Amino acid sequence: MRRSRRGGLPADQAEGLVSAVFDQGACNWALDAPATCTEDRQCQECPGGPMDDGLLPVRNPDIRVSKKMKRDEGPRTARAVNAEEETDDGGWKASASTDKDVTASILPENEEEDADLNPCRTRDTTEDGAGDFEEPQLCHVPGGAWLQQTQVVLWKLSKNMDIVLSQLGIVEASQSALQKAVELNSAGVTQHEQQHTTLSSKVEDMENRSRWNNLWVLGVLKGAEGDDPCDFAVCLFRKTFPALSDWDMNSMTQRTHHFPFRPPSKPSRYPQVTLIYIGNLFLQQEIFQAATPKSLVKACDIECFVHSDFFHQTVVKCWELREHITALQKLGAYVSLMETPTLRIREDGQTFFCYGGQKVQCQP
Repeated sequence: MRRSRRGGLPADQAEGLVSAVFDQGACNWALDAPATCTEDRQCQECPGGPMDDGLLPVRNPDIRVSKKMKRDEGPRTARAVNAEEETDDGGWKASASTDKDVTASILPENEEEDADLNPCRTRDTTEDGAGDFEEPQLCHVPGGAWLQQTQVVLWKLSKNMDIVLSQLGIVEASQSALQKAVELNSAGVTQHEQQHTTLSSKVEDMENRSRWNNLWVLGVLKGAEGDDPCDFAVCLFRKTFPALSDWDMNSMTQRTHHFPFRPPSKPSRYPQVTLIYIGNLFLQQEIFQAATPKSLVKACDIECFVHSDFFHQTVVKCWELREHITALQKLGAYVSLMETPTLRIREDGQTFFCYGGQKVQCQP
């Protein structure tokens, strides 16, 4: 395999090749050469040596020529250059070739098209073309200060990010603790609500039990009963029921109080309601039979209405059971309404309670 020997041209052939290149204007170094480089002195920027009579110093016969020169069309001087080639047996022989072939063999193919070559700049003459690149213009700040400033900014951002992450961790821990506390408090609130519901039902039941034997006396004017509501109740029922004994009257006055009440029929009289407790259930039933809600009880020249002290729910339940109550009364049974609501039935000297339609005998 043959290879051409590089850098082995005789001095006269190299001088002729350089003269041909300068005659055609191929090298753009001469176009940009400053006048100061023509002086016979050592150039501070050119490491090639002193200038001689305005000629450019030739540091290496591998002169780089731009591709623009290669593509220029027109008459060129085809000068034969004798080049030596090594034969297979180790000898050398002269071969004739044009300056175009020689130029193409010694010039790299990847030279930039419009390279700005300066004679006072050190050139990279390697054959692989590793130095053929444009320096990126990232910033006009000299000395690469922009890179240092960017690194400082990034370092500050990383520190701030670490601080924010630590604070975020603290906030997340606090949120988790608050969530656990809320869960515990929610369980406690639920338990307290259940206890409150149970106690409310017990209090309501006790209040209902205390109201089983109460009577409302409606239409009583304020001050008409005197200083003591018990005296008014005794006077009222003695005049209404003269057959009542003293024991019955005493049992009536165990819980007597009054509170404001204004019926819509007589708003100007400011009537009140007197609540009377009757311990004797038979007496209560007798009073109801004598003074129904439609009848008037006259005492001390005052018209009063007598009602049982029941909740609205009990009254509604009584209205729903009115047919059954009437049927039992026709059979001769004693029926009274309790606040549960429960029907209390007395038959043949025995007392029964009716819970939800089931009849249960009362234990003596």
